[in-house]
Amino acid sequence: CYEGNSTFNTDACPDMGTLTFPVAQYTHTGGSTFRCSITGGYVYRGSMLTDFVGDYFFADFCSDEIGVVSQDATGAYVISFLDQFVNNGWSAFAEDINGELYAVSLDNGNLQKIIPQALGLDEEIGNSYKLYPNPTQSTLNVKSTNSSEPIQAIEVLSVEGKSVINLPNLNVKEYSLDVSNLAAGLYAIGITNKKGSIFKKIIIE
Repeated sequence: CYEGNSTFNTDACPDMGTLTFPVAQYTHTGGSTFRCSITGGYVYRGSMLTDFVGDYFFADFCSDEIGVVSQDATGAYVISFLDQFVNNGWSAFAEDINGELYAVSLDNGNLQKIIPQALGLDEEIGNSYKLYPNPTQSTLNVKSTNSSEPIQAIEVLSVEGKSVINLPNLNVKEYSLDVSNLAAGLYAIGITNKKGSIFKKIIIE
């Protein structure tokens, strides 16, 4: 009967007043690449992507773009495409117990965690943790500088969002992380305490 909010073929269709229409829509040709099929996701409720709390994450299967639906100052719903990740064919999203989101690739079978792009290489992480040395070749020391915020868990992610090291239930003030088995390159490390997770970049030489 309708494609988005646009009329398609209303023959023998129910009355418009009985239908629930989308709050936002986009066209096939509105971007630099052809868009064809919306892969639905989740409203973000995690702690890593602070700028996107309450936004709805989705993807377009044809363009390989991941986007969000958010509300502007007037309350209107606005679609923003965050980035394009070619050769994935996003087919589904998943959500973990902490409200963090994952995108499922039909083309290569990967499950990839959505993490912030603006990750720094600072040794100091806020006022609570210190990473050193960074870059490193074999061992990365993770130290809590606040006795009231011990390290509950550590996770290391590849640039594709794949978890390559996952250490839950630590509850320690300092941990020496063995990264000698990881290939050289850029990674993201997530440090979790009782308040949530903080992610930063690390470099393995």
